[in-house]
Amino acid sequence: MTADTRPALSPAMQAILFAASAGLWYFAIGDNYDWWAPWLAPLPLLVLAFGSGVAVTAFAAFAAVAAGLVNVFIHHGFALESQNVLVYLGYGIDPVTYVGPIVAYAAAAAVIVVLARFVTLRLRHPAALLAFPALWTGYEYLVFLARRGDAGFSLAYTQVEILPLVQIAAITGPWGVVFLVMMVPAGLATAWLLRDRPRQSVVCLVVPAACVGLAFIGGSLRLGDTAGERQAVVAVVAPPTDETILDATSAAAVEAAIQAYEAPLDALAGKGVELVVLPEKLAAIGPDLVDRAFSHFQSIADRNGLSVLAGFTETETGGGAKNTARLFAPGTTSPVAYVKEYLIPGLESRYTPGSTPLVMADRSAPWGVAICHDMDFPAKWRGYSRQGVGLMAVPALDFDIDAWHHARIAIFAGVAGGFAVARNGQWGMLTISDDRGRVLAAQLTSHTATTAIQATVPVGRGNTLYARFGDWFAMLSLAVAILLIGAALMARREQEKVRGKS
Repeated sequence: MTADTRPALSPAMQAILFAASAGLWYFAIGDNYDWWAPWLAPLPLLVLAFGSGVAVTAFAAFAAVAAGLVNVFIHHGFALESQNVLVYLGYGIDPVTYVGPIVAYAAAAAVIVVLARFVTLRLRHPAALLAFPALWTGYEYLVFLARRGDAGFSLAYTQVEILPLVQIAAITGPWGVVFLVMMVPAGLATAWLLRDRPRQSVVCLVVPAACVGLAFIGGSLRLGDTAGERQAVVAVVAPPTDETILDATSAAAVEAAIQAYEAPLDALAGKGVELVVLPEKLAAIGPDLVDRAFSHFQSIADRNGLSVLAGFTETETGGGAKNTARLFAPGTTSPVAYVKEYLIPGLESRYTPGSTPLVMADRSAPWGVAICHDMDFPAKWRGYSRQGVGLMAVPALDFDIDAWHHARIAIFAGVAGGFAVARNGQWGMLTISDDRGRVLAAQLTSHTATTAIQATVPVGRGNTLYARFGDWFAMLSLAVAILLIGAALMARREQEKVRGKS
């Protein structure tokens, strides 16, 4: 078999492979969270690519991935809400059109598959199996850079329930997880292509299996390495609320909003709770209401002997506002503040972003504070991790539709950063997880009743290798992709020379 030939697939087989891939992508991306699907979805597409022309490959890849995102519309209908879902899940930047995020994501997938096809067919060597995972990981990294460091779209989070695998995030961040997941279908497809060369075909099977196996072994060992004796008893509480309550600025409305927390917090007295995390933006308070709101939560903290982290919209006289989290500790006179750094484009344009982390060092282990969208940014994880933070407290406000999507990002961040996470996803999910990604308590919030969870959580150590060395694996993947494309171009040139002489 020469470098320019390929095993031709019949139109019927191409159609079967396309349908299989589209069906698998349906479960792998968009509004579904099936961990197994990303391991399989690229396989029929790559087999199709290695046995078909460029045009067929590009069309099939684009259409299969685009079809996968149809799950968003099936779940939420053809309304603006569906477009917002795509944006929240990381497939777009702004809610402008229905098709924009789908076209962009599917087009990128098509380019990746076509490039992987080019490299594999030109090199016809086991090393070519690295092309697809390197290209996909490199693509995610480039999008990450374009989104100013927002990695909330990564396929890595689909694996958060596979604890031995995701431990590698403490070394590589999300990029190592993505690479391993994409490496398996690439190895299988390349082994199929090289099946007339048994030794090389076997190598294509063994290398991905060995890499994934080593990751599982290392991850299992890390799971068995407990964080030590340091523990904290944490609670997360979310009374029901709605937009009219959150946006109201009258004294009566704010009073009603903050009073809703009194009974649930008083119920925690005597239970050994050290920290309770409340939602983001639980009330909008202007300069005239700050003293009343702060004295209310300080009184609760003092009489119950627990620290209360509460999120507010703090409006200013000139019309500006800040999205803050205030920590009310027993026996203090003024709550310390954290201001949300990473604001959601468009939705939070009225707010002034913060820039200073908040670390409470006078604890059994340092506590850190972030707010909602902050946790989509690995720079935030790494910064707190380098400061030795062992517990992150995260007030948040979700959109119901993205409950598990954003909860799992925070859980994953805890693994990558080496800290436990207590996240209050009002209109979503409350979660408490340890630094290995074990979910110790979780509960969907309710629009009609108070939701609360509590857990004794081992406190992490921070200072992971990923925190120290950053996105080195993503840059390495991008470099590998470029080198393989270069090698394939050189191979094509040599093959053309040979043909010219014959």
